[in-house]
Amino acid sequence: STNAVFNGVTLTVCIFMTARASGGVLNPAVATALLAVGELRLKKWTFYVVAECSGAVLGAFIGALIDPAAPPLTEWSLADDDHWQATPSGPGCVPHNERPGAVFTWELIGTFILVS
Repeated sequence: STNAVFNGVTLTVCIFMTARASGGVLNPAVATALLAVGELRLKKWTFYVVAECSGAVLGAFIGALIDPAAPPLTEWSLADDDHWQATPSGPGCVPHNERPGAVFTWELIGTFILVS
């Protein structure tokens, strides 16, 4: 979809912008994978994860300030049929009937590609 293309382009620009400072590591999963393979030390990993999560929270608050009429952040709940469901404002890239294991697997594959 168009949103996926824009997300990909935005992420690519952000990775190139931060490449000199952090090697373009913008995702705690990527930082954790780099820690697991010995490319990051624990102290640096801790700094990265705290900075990445803090940036995500700050970005969400700034977004809410810019557009207070926007729908609330996505809320996930486990439905009766063991499927994760999101509110209508949920992410467009994850179908409402997708199992969490499948989403995790795709994230794992994407992280492996980024780290390798």
